[in-house]
Amino acid sequence: MAGRSATKTKSSAKARGTRGRFRIFLVFLGCFIIWAGLAWLEQHQSLQEKKAEWVQMEQKLQEVQQENQKLNETSQRLQDDEYIEQKVRKDFGMARPGDKVFQPSSE
Repeated sequence: MAGRSATKTKSSAKARGTRGRFRIFLVFLGCFIIWAGLAWLEQHQSLQEKKAEWVQMEQKLQEVQQENQKLNETSQRLQDDEYIEQKVRKDFGMARPGDKVFQPSSE
């Protein structure tokens, strides 16, 4: 019977070693899962911030394109002599020779 108890002790020690390795594996696995989850959350948050920034940049691009279009139209109009004359008369109060200029009274 002494042989039997020695085998029982060996199998018991072997089972404890296996359980110990399994526990270490579970701890390692748990740490890995926590690390992966935190990394995923951080990347997800960063992605959301980049998407919001992308939307803002697209809006700004549209505004700049509209402003550019207006400036191009103004540039085209500045090639027209009649438009230049109207602009000078309006902005600087100039008149052609022989034009009658009416000024409001300062009462």
